[in-house]
Amino acid sequence: MISPFPPQISGGSKASYYFYRYLTKEYNHQIEVLSYQRFQNKHVNVNSVALRGDESLFRGILFIVLGFFKGLILSKKFKPDIIYSKHLMSPSITAYLISKFLRIP
Repeated sequence: MISPFPPQISGGSKASYYFYRYLTKEYNHQIEVLSYQRFQNKHVNVNSVALRGDESLFRGILFIVLGFFKGLILSKKFKPDIIYSKHLMSPSITAYLISKFLRIP
């Protein structure tokens, strides 16, 4: 999953939290999150992978480029069934590119 995640302050991160919490507790899915920052949440069994990069005008572009390569590494390591993104901008572009490159829905 490529999405914002708590403790980021946004509606998307809160929705992601409840979505991941449901999938991990109810269905015992393993979820890998590719996000801007590294953090853990004690209520959800999620591994967060951070991308390096400071706040800047080009952070979105940096996320697309670095996220693509980091996403390829994660996909090869964890063999996901699906690639999912909840955020409309750069995370979705990254997810789309990884999905098309690896032919994973």
